[in-house]
Amino acid sequence: HASTPEHDLGPLPTSLSSPARMRGVDRADMVEANELYLPIAGDVERHSFYDAALRDAIAALRQRDVKPTVLDCSSGAGMPALVAAKNHGLQSVILTRRKAFSQRLREVAKINGIEELVEAYTADPRDMLDVLLPNGESADIVVVEPPGTPLHGLSPFAVLPTIRRRLLKDGGIVVPGGACFEVGLVESRDLANMFSVPEGRWEEIDLTVWNKEAV
Repeated sequence: HASTPEHDLGPLPTSLSSPARMRGVDRADMVEANELYLPIAGDVERHSFYDAALRDAIAALRQRDVKPTVLDCSSGAGMPALVAAKNHGLQSVILTRRKAFSQRLREVAKINGIEELVEAYTADPRDMLDVLLPNGESADIVVVEPPGTPLHGLSPFAVLPTIRRRLLKDGGIVVPGGACFEVGLVESRDLANMFSVPEGRWEEIDLTVWNKEAV
């Protein structure tokens, strides 16, 4: 015979589903938020690096009597732009690759009382129009990923030509302004064949174009 439970849990729900806050959110957005944005949002060392670099850029521009505007093209969960607005009172724009993230970033800005200073768009920097930037003009500071860490596929070398040509003012500053690489060398024919340069024949590739475009 069936045993009597010690506690009466009452009627069970007719159906089980995800919390209301998660409904209607694209699954890819949730996966990316958990695997990328949440770890980055908690990366204190990364934020300290960008904070110091931003302070140096702001100080350099203010010596020219400029109150800078900021365009954040990094994958840093919008933190550089939020810090620029919260700590320095600067007009800032954040670019993300997913609509749900830009919506949440606007909410974060509102919670922090800086919604008048921060805007977030879902756009690739290469498709961005300067009329959407603060004051409808190119930014004084553009934040990008450090070389060698192309999160979201946004290597700075891929976006810098467009940024310098259309989104950064003359005399503007790219953050970070430089990088130091730690390199490990691996010899592998299989790995060499995975890249677009056949058999690793780099000597046949002319990279001098970057001397003008990305420096």
